[in-house]
Amino acid sequence: MKKIIILISFFAATSSFADCSQFTSMSAMLNCIDEEFKIVDRELNEVYQGLMDGTYLSEAEKKQLRKTQREWVKLKTKVCLEEADLEAPGNGTNHSLVNTACEKRFTEEKLDELKDM
Repeated sequence: MKKIIILISFFAATSSFADCSQFTSMSAMLNCIDEEFKIVDRELNEVYQGLMDGTYLSEAEKKQLRKTQREWVKLKTKVCLEEADLEAPGNGTNHSLVNTACEKRFTEEKLDELKDM
């Protein structure tokens, strides 16, 4: 129960997670955050694809963007797994919750970056 209270406080303090903080069970919070992450990830992919398909960027810029995106995915995965391991050791729901929240946060930041291109 203590872990749930700590995580609720963590998510409530982060405005993008305010809706998910209303849930009192770990699985409900995880489902909520997972759905939010999927939405942000889908939007990121659409913006990225629009940049790659459009004429706004040169071929050299598209090549660099592709390289940067691949590096970013590796970094996001590494950092978020490390954060989850630190905050919620093991492979349970808490670990998944922290990992997904981290991936959502990284993805939101990257989405903002790509939108500014």
